[in-house]
This record gives sequence, structure tokens and C-alpha cells, in this order.
Amino acid sequence: MTNLHALSLSTAQLNTLADEHKVVILHPADYTNHRRVVRDLFNFHEAGAVVQFLPIHAEPARMFQHLHQCLHEQLGTLEPPLPPHRETRVELLATAINHYPRCLLVLDGYDLLHAPTADQLVLTLAEHLQPGRRLLLLGRQHPITLIHALQRHQRLRAQMLPTNAPTLLVNYLARETSRPVLEVRALGPGQLLINGRTLTQWDGVLPKALFFFLIDRAMTTRDEIFSTFWPELQKREATNVFHVTKRKISEILGMDLTTYASGFYRLADEIELYYDVVSFQEAMQSAAVADTAEEAIQYYEQAIYLYRTPYLNALNAEWAVERRKELHALYGEALHNLGHLYQDTGRMDHALGCFLRAKDTLPQREDLARDAMHLFQLLGQASQALALYHQLAAHLQQHLNVAPSPETTALARHIQHLLDNS
Repeated sequence: MTNLHALSLSTAQLNTLADEHKVVILHPADYTNHRRVVRDLFNFHEAGAVVQFLPIHAEPARMFQHLHQCLHEQLGTLEPPLPPHRETRVELLATAINHYPRCLLVLDGYDLLHAPTADQLVLTLAEHLQPGRRLLLLGRQHPITLIHALQRHQRLRAQMLPTNAPTLLVNYLARETSRPVLEVRALGPGQLLINGRTLTQWDGVLPKALFFFLIDRAMTTRDEIFSTFWPELQKREATNVFHVTKRKISEILGMDLTTYASGFYRLADEIELYYDVVSFQEAMQSAAVADTAEEAIQYYEQAIYLYRTPYLNALNAEWAVERRKELHALYGEALHNLGHLYQDTGRMDHALGCFLRAKDTLPQREDLARDAMHLFQLLGQASQALALYHQLAAHLQQHLNVAPSPETTALARHIQHLLDNS
């Protein structure tokens, strides 16, 4: 699943929502691609007007003025000046939006706005909108206070999108439990959301590293922890450092992360955990046992989409490096296997893209390069196949001081022969 695929999914789901849905929240996991979201909406949103509001002014006093200006410039249905009273302003904005049978107001960078003012604007404006007109909120953070207000609201219908993409780890609008939620994204520099709020301060490298280690292991012994983090310390010293660090993690989270029983540390039962590495591995496992090629393709696309960047790429501890290599190899296999599935189902351009990405991911795997060379040949691009061979040979010579295998060399000679006689 490419980013564009996921964004198209968001757009498609938005277009199929019931007209009664007045507020839509794009999951923050997609915010890095928010420009593509907006582009998709302008290109593919069902017949109607799309207005993009960028909060260049986060101050409450200027937000209405800027929004009024955006509607005037993009819809032409509002004329200055701005009314002095807030309720009159909201009614005027709603009238401008309701002028169109279908209209979407995109509030981009919602997390930059003054939350109490912005939340009240959304709630009040949505109440004045007619069916088919809605607000779309884009931001880097979950608008938790607004979500709670929407959950309490008896009349407004709201939705978080996308609902089926693997990036949607938690749909807070649909949650009915009060259990604490941890969203852990380790495929990258390491990000943690606690009940929808991003943790920004870890109070040092060690608490963050130990947290991600405990999350990744799910169940581990004290000896394993000590040998991983403090192999040079005596057991008593390691015990002291461990308990101090574990207590600091509890303070940061506002809850205990683990429980101890029968010689093992386990994640606390009351925590509701969403972990991207687990989702990635489950997608890989599901693809391996899928009944049909299309089902396998879907799971491999999910795995590839989840793997945005290597595991904890800013942490160089030995355990993290080994885990990173393991998951990176799995990612390469996902690309390779998906390429074969695409090729078997006639999607040659998609297959070639996967083979090339797999080759770049695992540049010392000659079989990945050979698959790309074969497909280049089938597509009538023999010169690209040979260029890939020379690139592989240079890499192997530079990093391993070896030449390509006889099998790879024979393939290159065969392609060169065909090219010479074409």
C-alpha cells in the first residue's frame, strides 16, 4: 500500500460518508502527507466546493478574520467586513458554506489553533451546517478535547478517517472504554502517544530505550534486561539503576507499564496497546498464509505501508540494531514477495517498482537484483537491466570485495547477447 493509495482511501471513504456526518477528523498518522490529502480532495472530492483554511494566525482574535477571508477568496460568497459578534460570525460562515449543495471546509494544521476557540468554532459551526456540508480537520495531534466534546454531543455525527488503513491504530471517536491507551510507533525514531497525546519529553535516552525494549519484548526476565542494558554492572547495581529507570518511566506515562509475576515482566493488563511493529509482523504472517493472491497482496501492501522508516533509527544500542536488521530484512522480503505477486497478476510496472525497492533495501541480495533484471528484460529494457548488473557488481566489490555470482553474471551475459542481436 503506497502513501497515495492510503490517501485515496481516505478520499474515497470521505465521499461515501452519510451526509449527516458534519465533522471528519483525518488520523494524525496521515498528517505527514496532508498536502496530498488536500490535493486528492480538490481533484477527487464529489461534486461540490472545497475550501482550504491554513491557520497562519493561531491567535483567537484573528482566526475568525482569516477564516472569513479564506471563504471570501475561495467561494466568493462572503463580503467584508467581519461582524463584531461571534455568534453572528458563525452564522455568516455557515450561510456561506450552506450556499453550496455540497461543501467541504478543510481546517489544516488544526493543532496550531487555540484549542478552546477552535473547538467551540467547530461545534457551533457544525450545528449550523446543512446535510452534505462538513468540516475536515487535519493536524499533527489528536484533537482530544474536541473528540471528547463530540462524544458527548447528542446531535452531531463525527467520523475519523481512514477507518481501514493500517495507520489508523486507534479510532478515539469510537472508543467506549476508559482503559489507558498507548500508541507506540517504533518504525521510525520512536513515537509514543498516551491517550492520544504525543509524549515529547522522555527525560533522557535510557527511559526511552528501556520503554521500547519492554514494549518490543512484551514479556522478559530481569536477567535479560540486565544483560542487555548493564552487562558491566554487578547485579545489585544493575537492580538499582533498573528500578530507578522503571520508576521514571511510570512517572512519564502516569501509569505502571509492567507487572512482575513468575519471574517475568509483562505489560500491565489494564493498558490497551497498539504497536506498529506487531501490526507489521501480523500483516507479514497473514500474507504468508493467505488463500488468494489478492488477499496476500493486500497484506503485503499493509506491511509495506506500516514500515515507514527503519526501527528506532536514532538508537544505536546493540539490541536495537539487531532488531532493526531483522525488521529491515522482513521489509525487503515483503517488497520482493509483493513484486512476484504483482508480476503473476500482470501488474508489471508495480512489480518492477517493488523489485527495485527490495534491491535498494537489501543491496547485497543478488536474487533481488536478478528478479529486477529479468523483468527489465521482459519489458524490453535490456540496457536498464545491464546498468543494474554493473551497479550490483560495484556494490559487491566495494562492500564485500567479491564479484557477482556465476548465475547473476550468466544472466547479464544473456541479456547483453540479446541486446547485441536485437
